[in-house]
Amino acid sequence: GLFPVGRLDKASHGLLILTNDGRITDGLLNPKFDHEKEYVVKTKQKLRSNFKEKMEAGVQIEDYKTKPCKVTIVNDNTFRVTLTEGKKHQIRRMCVALFQDVQDLKRVRVMNVELGKLSLKATREIKGEELTTFLNQVLHQS
Repeated sequence: GLFPVGRLDKASHGLLILTNDGRITDGLLNPKFDHEKEYVVKTKQKLRSNFKEKMEAGVQIEDYKTKPCKVTIVNDNTFRVTLTEGKKHQIRRMCVALFQDVQDLKRVRVMNVELGKLSLKATREIKGEELTTFLNQVLHQS
């Protein structure tokens, strides 16, 4: 059978990779490898003018500073963020530290695999060039 690689918080939605290959699970979940995950985040408040700069620099969450990340502002209360780490509730906690409350959080990409227009609870197979690239990135990392 298939099993999920990683998780999405209960209040989040979006791309979740399912597999029956343990090598993929090990490769994706190992924190020493910096796999990109991209999210679209909608906040309850208007984003502050320095939000992008502060998020990208890394945010102090309790006793931990997050790694630098890439942020693109979509509009007044929506941004895209690309992380290479996945601490528990990381995006929500980063936002709270910067005085923003997350209204909606959607994972849209894991490495080269994009959610695209896939609807809620729908699945699709990763195949062809997309699969080759994905496997090369996961299985041949140093």
